[in-house]
Amino acid sequence: MKNLKDIFLTKYFYLYTLLLVLLALISYAVFSQIKNTSILKEYSSQQREYEEKRLADIKEVNSLKEQIQNLQQNNKKIESRPISTVYTKSEENLPKIIETWTPRIAKITCDFIPWPGSKLYNRLESAGIDPSPQTAQGSGFLVTIYDTTSKKYITEVVTNHHVITGHNGFSSANLCQVELGKYKYQIFKDEDFLKFSSPNSDEVITIQGTPYVVDSLDAAALVIKNPDPEIFKISKENFACEETPKTGEKIVILGFPGIGSSNSVTATEGIISGNDNGDYVTSAKVEHGNSGGAAIWLKNNCYIGIPTYAISGEIESLARILDAKNFFGSK
Repeated sequence: MKNLKDIFLTKYFYLYTLLLVLLALISYAVFSQIKNTSILKEYSSQQREYEEKRLADIKEVNSLKEQIQNLQQNNKKIESRPISTVYTKSEENLPKIIETWTPRIAKITCDFIPWPGSKLYNRLESAGIDPSPQTAQGSGFLVTIYDTTSKKYITEVVTNHHVITGHNGFSSANLCQVELGKYKYQIFKDEDFLKFSSPNSDEVITIQGTPYVVDSLDAAALVIKNPDPEIFKISKENFACEETPKTGEKIVILGFPGIGSSNSVTATEGIISGNDNGDYVTSAKVEHGNSGGAAIWLKNNCYIGIPTYAISGEIESLARILDAKNFFGSK
């Protein structure tokens, strides 16, 4: 039989071993608990960070949505306002204005034929002016006015007096052809020529040794006796300005230039630069071809008068506009 000492040792050995196992289990459990707690803490921290980031993202998205809504509202306000440009309403409609007035702009071609042996022929020779036949071109503006004397409507093309005179102003045209789009009219000398100024208003001046006849009011008209219905309808439309344009007001000159695009109406823009003896001075280009056409005030879309050039001291084209009030009033 084993002695008591051996039995005691064996018994306590098992107890010690069991205690160690229990301690190990407890230690593992505690360690696992600590580890799990650490993991939970880390997870919670990550969860908080994620939640904070999510909330921040939501806040940013909401902020962007608000900004977009504000932009949309502002855009609607902008769209509802009139768009401001550097152009005036009349300037924006310049092509339309030109299109409206173009049917009333006439192309005028006149023939000047001093017959050999005639007083005019001899006068031209004695003045040192070549009496050979000439052909000249200018422009005119179609109107119909009511003549209080005859109590009838008269359809006519208003133009410069110098357009229907040749040989430096000494001769009158034998025949003028007026073209208004597809319509053409033959106007014969004296029969249908109307002069707005008095018969004795012509002045002969000498420039560089050459004489010129200068009319005090360079305005005249060619009467169209039997206008086509379309021409008559166009000519009766309102045209004259009721107000007076001020210096700086923008205008457009319509006419047929002597060179270049002579078969179509050309528009040249400018301003009223001043006033000279009742006429307007303009920066718009006026040459022999479009002289006699029409000067249109853009602001009020109305007819100011006849664009013309004047001879003064030397042969040059001086841009002038004869005020319509002057020559219509003096007729």
